[in-house]
Amino acid sequence: MWVNLLKPTPHSILFRNFLLAS
Repeated sequence: MWVNLLKPTPHSILFRNFLLAS
């Protein structure tokens, strides 16, 4: 799962923004 976060995918971007916003 965390590996997918390293990829420049729309899902990873949205998820990362969610973590930064929370």
